[in-house]
Amino acid sequence: MIYIPQAANTNFGTFDHCVSLDFPATMLPQIVAGLPPPLGDKFTEALKRAPFQAAAGLVVELDISARLGELTKGRDEKFVPLVFGEILESRFNPDPVPDDPGDIPDHVFQLRKDFTIERGETDRS
Repeated sequence: MIYIPQAANTNFGTFDHCVSLDFPATMLPQIVAGLPPPLGDKFTEALKRAPFQAAAGLVVELDISARLGELTKGRDEKFVPLVFGEILESRFNPDPVPDDPGDIPDHVFQLRKDFTIERGETDRS
């Protein structure tokens, strides 16, 4: 079974943490199911070609069941990944990320940069 590791940095309490999420490639269709089809397709295709990386940029929101994986030694640290058990729901989040650090390398597909939200004249939210 192929696992796709994903990581995100977050502040929890007073410490910065890197959250590692591991899921089998067979779960990818469920993960992108909440996205509009063109975006889900582009994200999936980006993971199938070199450099086999894609950044969701908080566009995908998931409700999942997960368990703690095995202690893993990285190059500079040890960590315990969250291993997906079940995808309960997938949602599209078009809202901008406040204070987005913009630190994703240019060679990585960035889902958030692949769409534009246009507001109509009566929609000023």
